[in-house]
Amino acid sequence: MAQRNYSALTKQRLHVQSGDCCAYPECPLRLFPEEGNNADICHIEALSPGGPRYNPDSSDEERNAFPNLMLLCKTHHGIIDQVDTAGQPYYNTHQLKQMKQARRDWFEASRATLFSIKTPSLLSKIVHSLSSLQAEPKPANVSHPFKIDAKIDFNALSSRHYGIIHKYSVYYHSVECLYNELEPAQKASLLEAINDIYLSCQRPSISSDDLWDNVESKLIEKLNNESKHEYSEPLEWCVNIIMVDAFMRCKILEEPKV
Repeated sequence: MAQRNYSALTKQRLHVQSGDCCAYPECPLRLFPEEGNNADICHIEALSPGGPRYNPDSSDEERNAFPNLMLLCKTHHGIIDQVDTAGQPYYNTHQLKQMKQARRDWFEASRATLFSIKTPSLLSKIVHSLSSLQAEPKPANVSHPFKIDAKIDFNALSSRHYGIIHKYSVYYHSVECLYNELEPAQKASLLEAINDIYLSCQRPSISSDDLWDNVESKLIEKLNNESKHEYSEPLEWCVNIIMVDAFMRCKILEEPKV
């Protein structure tokens, strides 16, 4: 039987992004009061066969990874896993991931001042860390001009990532300035390292939304484990900036056909 096995980084990300609140809409319950712990780590796609939304194409590692988990209070954990008379859960995978993203967006908006104060210097450190990662050299790829919405539509990204891409695309020129501080070979290595992560996360039938989430998690793991960047809210925000920049440079997801 599959076991619940969460890394320390995964649990920390879940805790930070929850903002101490259950992800279920309008739930007022604090998850981490002084007198106890009301939080349940919930699987979006079930860990074991027969569970709600079980996906046989996922591995146990993927089922226990951050993109497939959310924090709920115990009451709403039970509610999302209820099934109808046909045995189908009332909440599908897409609805739960939208719910998780909505909580993340709300908490991020509430911390906007912290974001503006701490992000620039950390972003510079992350760019330099990523430039030192080893990447597989690839043939030069000729990219064609495209509009952001066209690439979003071509890859069938949902509204969950549409908002992220448009929110962070405004940092493109800031990232370009940081990249221009690097040697050309360092910049190329950085972008190819991100592309390597993207390619390693691809598998048959995976949606673009889930692929994006998996790349984000792998990138945060690399920064945490290999570059020794301690996890924090600003780190998460900086990774979003890097992800969206890589999307615009066609290192993540596919370029629209011309």
